[in-house]
Amino acid sequence: MNKTAIRETLTGVGVVLSLIFVAMEIRTNTDAIRGATIQGIADQYLSITTASMNNPAVRIGWAKAAAGKSHELTLDEEIALNWYYNGILRIAENRFRQVELSIIKLHVISGGAPEFRSPFFKTYWEARRHLYAPDFAAHVNELILPLSKDSIKPFIPSRLNINDEN
Repeated sequence: MNKTAIRETLTGVGVVLSLIFVAMEIRTNTDAIRGATIQGIADQYLSITTASMNNPAVRIGWAKAAAGKSHELTLDEEIALNWYYNGILRIAENRFRQVELSIIKLHVISGGAPEFRSPFFKTYWEARRHLYAPDFAAHVNELILPLSKDSIKPFIPSRLNINDEN
């Protein structure tokens, strides 16, 4: 082999190795972006949950709504729940858009959250679905709205049979 052929071969190998390295770096970066996005979604949900639980109108209103007693909501509780559901749905819409962009996978979207099982959610959604983009509204109608029940059993730790000695 002459020197030119050796140089061309080495240059070709170098280009291929460089492309492999760049592809690996892109994949690592994509995984990091996905991880940060999933963490951001968890942070959003934790933030709205913490803020909501610090608001007695949301806590009490949510308990009434979950028990199928939306008719007992005070005006303050109903207003608080409306803002709460607006926040929860905006987070869900953000997740929906992240799936559209292939940043996260569909299974990361939690459609089984208790918020969506509450009968109040069905009432809220029917009155406000027009405020959301048609593709997201269709997603909610198909995958989330069917989860709505007449009432849901509350999760109250004091009612659980937990042995504190373990």
